[in-house]
Amino acid sequence: MPHLPNKEMKFIVNVVNTTDFYVAFNVYIIRRNAARDKRPAVGASKGILAPRSTKRQILHWIIDETEEAVEDFFVWSRVVTEGVDSRDITGYMVEEESKKLLFIVNNKESPACRSKELIQFEPPELSLPLMMMPNKPLLFSVNIVNSTDYYVGFDRQNLQTNVAWYFIKPAGGIMPPRSTQRIVVIRVPKKKEELLSECQDDKFLLWSCLVSEGAKASDLL
Repeated sequence: MPHLPNKEMKFIVNVVNTTDFYVAFNVYIIRRNAARDKRPAVGASKGILAPRSTKRQILHWIIDETEEAVEDFFVWSRVVTEGVDSRDITGYMVEEESKKLLFIVNNKESPACRSKELIQFEPPELSLPLMMMPNKPLLFSVNIVNSTDYYVGFDRQNLQTNVAWYFIKPAGGIMPPRSTQRIVVIRVPKKKEELLSECQDDKFLLWSCLVSEGAKASDLL
């Protein structure tokens, strides 16, 4: 994984049952602090694997400014009988019965990752004819550029303080390294806009995070 302090990263891993039996598993997190606090992994963190089956898991990971991970992932597993439900898996089990998932941090930065932004807009700014078409939905397009060496996921982010809603097509997606994606933005006023000054503080934002190869747009939800 790249070295990008304080940026959220989403990784896809497969939990594989290599046995001929049903296996229960539970993915959980232990914080790297004195208390070693435990908590469930984000998303569907536990389940039952049928014999010789695989389950896809999404993991969220962050490293801090000290270049150290702030938490570790563990996978607990145990053979169970057919008919056991994931709801029957309670607690975090014991660390000694769990397998730690190893992450290797690549300290070699991609030059484009030195900035705080994973994606850039092209063009960087747009002029919209808001007063020529007051209180009407506006449609415009813009390119978003992933200039990093990694896969990047994106989705729209609406601010409650905006005087309009902003919707994008596609609604979200995964950008390969060094790629460009054209998106269409639809601006819909929330109420009647009387003055241009009411619109000037609006911000169109895109949320982005690093993802592993194989991630899907639906994984960002």
